[in-house]
Amino acid sequence: MVPNGFYKITYEGSTGSGFGMLALLSGLISGIDEAGVAYDGEYGEDDLTGVVQFHVRATIPAGVGLVLGTPAKDEAWSFAIDAVLPPGFASGTPVKLRTKFGPVTLVFALLRRMDLPSGPPPPM
Repeated sequence: MVPNGFYKITYEGSTGSGFGMLALLSGLISGIDEAGVAYDGEYGEDDLTGVVQFHVRATIPAGVGLVLGTPAKDEAWSFAIDAVLPPGFASGTPVKLRTKFGPVTLVFALLRRMDLPSGPPPPM
């Protein structure tokens, strides 16, 4: 089972590397990297195999190039990233992904679990 929590990502492409943070919470993904690229989407896990599928939209700010060699553009733009990750993907083992702009190697590390309380929220 994919733990809810905050994950550090490090990545490397053909022209550079970087890092970022993702929050995974009950099937939703939200995050950002050091270049200001925002990541939003969802994930699901196969109960039998433990394989995890990510469906993410990366939104790149104006003036930011990608480590995949994609040059900066004059305005913000976005593209989809669909990935199949192995069970235990956050164990520190590099995972290679294919994007429409080329391959990228990612390393995921769980930094902090976020266990959700059951029932209604406590009164304030």
